[in-house]
Amino acid sequence: MGIRRNIVYIILLSALSFIIMPFFSAFIFFQSNIDEGIKSLILSLFPFFLSFAVFSAIYWKAEKESIFDLLKNGKKMDRRIILLVAVILILFFSLQFAAEKESIRANDAEKRLIALSFILSAFLLFFQIAVEEMIFRIFFYRIIRNKAFYAIFTSLLFALLHSANPEVGYSPFLIMLYYFLSALLLSIMVLITDSFEASLVYHYLNNFFIAVILKSSSGKTSLNSYALFINDSNFSPAKAVLSIAVLLLILTGALLALKRRDYGKKEKEE
Repeated sequence: MGIRRNIVYIILLSALSFIIMPFFSAFIFFQSNIDEGIKSLILSLFPFFLSFAVFSAIYWKAEKESIFDLLKNGKKMDRRIILLVAVILILFFSLQFAAEKESIRANDAEKRLIALSFILSAFLLFFQIAVEEMIFRIFFYRIIRNKAFYAIFTSLLFALLHSANPEVGYSPFLIMLYYFLSALLLSIMVLITDSFEASLVYHYLNNFFIAVILKSSSGKTSLNSYALFINDSNFSPAKAVLSIAVLLLILTGALLALKRRDYGKKEKEE
């Protein structure tokens, strides 16, 4: 696959999808019949839908294969990896939810807004995650030969490009460290599995939980939506960093154990 010769071409042309965003934003902004929260959600996620569409068209033209082939890295999806990451993350979030249940309440917003926000988020978050993973993980994984440099560089870049998010205001150093460790975990997943399903599943479920299931009552978040539940406790950047550090250790260990098991079976067969 000649992805190297087309990487700059693909990234530059895919950015054209954002050129029409001022016109789309103006149209949405002046629609008085659309709820403000829904407007904010659409404006924050819809650009990724456009970018994904342009990515797909350009990649097909350049490489003669679908964008989903790129996401699969030319391999068959390993359902065990997807299940392992999903189960660990869901259990982890469930434990966090249970630990803070005293400060968690059901969202008292209109049910139609919660339902609409749920549907829009579940759909549009896929495109946000796919675009971010293609840029930060997939393309750089293909073009950077030194994988240690790949992991550090993409993690720093990911953190820097999220530095304008509202939650950074809580504690710039700790929140940037949280973003760095999150990106490092995603890059390590790619390196261990030599595929992208683990990082895609983790990234999607993480953002889905933050945007759709439980959000802070402070409102300081880049994903503004009507979540099912509201957490009234004070947000702790230190806890966020500790949580991602624990997840990094658990998921890295679990994926390494799975790969070691596969390697052992292969050796026995030979």
